[in-house]
Formats: sequence, structure tokens, C-alpha cells
Amino acid sequence: MNGTYTGRVVIRHAPKDSCPGGVVLDWPELRETVAGQFTCPRCGRALEALRARPIFGVKSSRAICNVLCLDAVGPDCECSCAGKNHGKSYLYGGPQDQAALF
Repeated sequence: MNGTYTGRVVIRHAPKDSCPGGVVLDWPELRETVAGQFTCPRCGRALEALRARPIFGVKSSRAICNVLCLDAVGPDCECSCAGKNHGKSYLYGGPQDQAALF
């Protein structure tokens, strides 16, 4: 998807992993790799930072931002917030830390 980088990345397990867990991180600079060690709050196993995918957003007046955007787990957002709220329910390292799983 073409769009604007939102300043966040999503880190998930490998696509074929049985756990769908992961975290969303504030990551202001778009880089190819994310430094750090992160634990999946759902299964307790380590998440590979190399699996970080930047979240890109495209503003769309056809899709109103709602809980589907806040609870999104993919790297693309196309709604009225242009990615500003994408995955925010799972933000890691903030006040929502205890709810940082999906």
C-alpha cells in the first residue's frame, strides 16, 4: 500500500505460528530493523524484532475510523484517521501496556 508512515510498527510472530499475538510500537524513524527484545503478551514467547512491519496510512472518507482500526493488526490502514489510530489498542510501552496483545 502506498501511504504515509504513521510512526508505528507492528511486530508479530511468523505467519504460520499458532499464536496470533504481537505488539504495536511507537517508532518515529522508519528503519529496516527495530532494536530491542519484545515479549508476546499472549503466549509469553519472544517476538523477533526483525519481523517488524511499518504501519502506513491512507486517508479515506469512505471508511470511518472505529474499533476495527484501533484493533487492527496488519501494517496498512485506509480510513478517515489515515493510520493515526491504527493498532492503538495494542500500543506497547504506554498506558495500554497491559492490553498490548492481539
